[in-house]
Amino acid sequence: MIHVKLSAKFQLVIPREIRQRFHLRTGQRVTFLVRGDVITLVPERRLSELKGIAAGIKPGVLREKMERDLRSATEGSNKRASPPPGPLPLNERERETGEACYFNS
Repeated sequence: MIHVKLSAKFQLVIPREIRQRFHLRTGQRVTFLVRGDVITLVPERRLSELKGIAAGIKPGVLREKMERDLRSATEGSNKRASPPPGPLPLNERERETGEACYFNS
């Protein structure tokens, strides 16, 4: 764990090993994400750096179709006349709160 001190001008110095590990550049913008009492810094990336990020994703397979297939497989021979349940939650937080969560906890 690395500790840094907030300056009198409310500035932080990102340690060299962090800058090198994440290839941070002078003047690069970062986004602050706040969740409860935790602040996360996320460096903004150039579009060229994101090339290939979706490699291997099959665009023909939709999440809704995968959910229907999963429901069909788990229901087996239990064919009911009731409407199918809603979409399957993505993570534990969605199961607990019922609201969408776009970042992992």
